Amino acid sequence: MKPKSLLFTALAALITSCASKESVQVKFIHAAAGSGSADIYFQDAILAPGISAAGSAGYFNIERKEKEPYYGEIRSHDNGAVLGTVNNPAWNSGKRYTVVLFGNNNQLSKELFGDSYSVPPSGKANLRFMHFAPDMPEADVYLDQELLFDDVSYYGDNIFNGTRPFTLVNAGTHNIEIRSTTRPERRFTRSFVLEPGNTYTLFSCGNAGSEGSAAFTLDMVLH
Repeated sequence: MKPKSLLFTALAALITSCASKESVQVKFIHAAAGSGSADIYFQDAILAPGISAAGSAGYFNIERKEKEPYYGEIRSHDNGAVLGTVNNPAWNSGKRYTVVLFGNNNQLSKELFGDSYSVPPSGKANLRFMHFAPDMPEADVYLDQELLFDDVSYYGDNIFNGTRPFTLVNAGTHNIEIRSTTRPERRFTRSFVLEPGNTYTLFSCGNAGSEGSAAFTLDMVLH
């Protein structure tokens, strides 16, 4: 090979290796009760094995070379079956996102949410709500007996009314109750500690009329 050709080859290799990279931070929430544990892959690398229903993992820093796609898979931990894919979403470099697997075992879906919020002021915490319990079509959420989020739809039925944005609440220990608006007997309460300055997502999953692994759960993740 001629010296000039060697020079061009070396320059091309240098340019390729120095190509600018983009990155995002990704959190995963497993809100599909009854579907078994899940493994999370991004850019063909396993990030989190064996995440159980109502569990979460991350944030993970996901990198890609400029103009390459972001690609991820949610796979069954038991048999490797693909439960959901993330294929080149419209993510902005440097931002944070949450990927959620939800639904029933026979009809699973995934959704991506932007995690945009400000640091709470002194004595406060950020709290948002996502409703992924299929057999509770609409629900109200109470914080210490006071209505916080009303008429929230199951996300699989109404993506425009299935979440509530980050909302400032007082930090501390709180009893949080979710009540079905159509079935008054379906109401569930759980105590959570919200630390000052932190940001949380409260989410429901499972079925209020089921037992065992598919039963209703109210849980929370820290951002």
